Amino acid sequence: MDWKEIYRVLDQVFDTERCLDRLREIWERDKWNDYSRYEDTANYCLDSMKAAGLKDTETLYLKADGKTCYGDWVIPLAWKAERGVLCYADGEVIADYQKNPCSLSMYSPSTDGVVEGEVVDVTGMDEFPSDGSLKGKILLSDRPNAAIARKAYNAGAIGVLSDQVPLHEGIRDSRKELYDDCVWQGMSWKRPTVFGFKLTPRQGDRLREQLKKASVRLTADIKTQFYEGVNNTVSGALMGIDPSLPEVFSYAHLYEPGANDNASGSAALLELAACFEEAIARGLLPRPKRTIRFAMGGECTGSMGYMLAHPQRKMLCGGVVDMIGTESIDRTQLSLRYDPIANWSYADAALDLSVRLYGEYKNVKNDFKSMYFADELGTDNIIADPIFNTPSVALVASPALSYHSSFDTPERIQPEILKRNSLILGVYLYGLADADAETCSMLERELKARLIRENASQLHPRKKRHNEEAFFRARYSLRRIDGTLDYEKPVEEALPMPEYAAERGNDVPERLVKGCLTLHGRPELKNPPYCVAWNGKMNVPLFWIDGKRSLWQIAVQTALELNLCSDEEIREKFEELVAYFDFLAEQRYLAWK
Repeated sequence: MDWKEIYRVLDQVFDTERCLDRLREIWERDKWNDYSRYEDTANYCLDSMKAAGLKDTETLYLKADGKTCYGDWVIPLAWKAERGVLCYADGEVIADYQKNPCSLSMYSPSTDGVVEGEVVDVTGMDEFPSDGSLKGKILLSDRPNAAIARKAYNAGAIGVLSDQVPLHEGIRDSRKELYDDCVWQGMSWKRPTVFGFKLTPRQGDRLREQLKKASVRLTADIKTQFYEGVNNTVSGALMGIDPSLPEVFSYAHLYEPGANDNASGSAALLELAACFEEAIARGLLPRPKRTIRFAMGGECTGSMGYMLAHPQRKMLCGGVVDMIGTESIDRTQLSLRYDPIANWSYADAALDLSVRLYGEYKNVKNDFKSMYFADELGTDNIIADPIFNTPSVALVASPALSYHSSFDTPERIQPEILKRNSLILGVYLYGLADADAETCSMLERELKARLIRENASQLHPRKKRHNEEAFFRARYSLRRIDGTLDYEKPVEEALPMPEYAAERGNDVPERLVKGCLTLHGRPELKNPPYCVAWNGKMNVPLFWIDGKRSLWQIAVQTALELNLCSDEEIREKFEELVAYFDFLAEQRYLAWK
């Protein structure tokens, strides 16, 4: 089917106001950072899927108990908040959870009534004295509460206050750009610890000025509860003509307090589901060959839980949306996030095609960023891990001015941006769901165009060859859409193994834990030697493990993916992976065959 026709239909039936209403409904529930409210969010989304006409709807109950692993991802112990008020001794309110939920640090414990303490400014300090001088005090810091709460507890303090604002060059250059907003940050859910509030920078500055003149005492009254709960993933399907064909999967995460991050993505999926059902019912689009499944839940934990719960469900590809409701107002730009090189496929080409045709359809120039998995690991396209055989791309506009703050409200959503990004995803999903031999020809052209772009710069010959091999693998992947395509199975040309690699180079690793690693599944590791969580470069080597490649082959592929092409750089990567994989084997993430 002509993909521009899909754009014309979706442009006609997409109801921006309805999508914004869905966004507000999600935000009104999620802004409280409360697991009991999260259950309400999940129920709302599931009801919306049913109302849209989706079939095979499901609630997947994932345990929020701080123990259960989904792959290597652990959902913290569930937390709910009823009250959180911080006041000066004279009763003037500084922070009130009921008025600004982000002002109470998520996972803050209760105070068991009103407590009072003198404020001590520990700005700039990472370590605190153990001489008892902070006993009973409330500490004011420019560090995240999560970074200092346990240290404060050990020093005898009763609470922490933070006005820290993470900065990002060109996006958020000064804490004063969020001067009257507080950043959404949690604390460790592992107790014991101290209570925590997030202040606005203005409140923090005022408090520091007061402390220069005299001592200040504050009162805190917090009522929260920790319990073993759930963090649900909900899903529903737009049924395709042929249920035997692999499905097209879409995901957006819930359970964060931002309208943009990520009520925008979840609302977009709900609206697209309604649009597809309406367009098919009205005869504007034929029912696609393949089923399109819509799912939403916790970020990474929810998508990982879904993949592990449905290993029998064949998926052609995935599409993820996260923070797609703003652009210029947030000083951000949409990024197209591709599969890891080990899994380059038709999904990447379909995203490029959808973006290019949107520009032609609207007669506009697309100015989007390209992001690669090694550079940016931080949303639900972690399911692009080849171990799931579900190549997946993502649309994400990050970083952003309002990111993870009370500034991220529905009023700041740009309707035209929300619709544009939703349509790009919608054409990607439907186009692949109805893909045929003609579609494969279009996708092959997009793959060739990307190879030309990638190799146009002055790259090392090894890197260029690495890209060419990736292209041949991606072209071969088109056979999953049309099995009659006459492509030879690609063969990797490994570099000769040098003498230094002879002892370990032929060892073959096998993955024992599916998905990207966090080390959260090994809580006994207090200070692990590797920072794996959210680290693309530390997860990329895992993607090359297929039970057949040797350690030497994996090291070469990993080095070239990271543009480390010289003999010395490849040697360093090999030696690094020997130690890294041995560590993972010790922790039962890998086994040596």
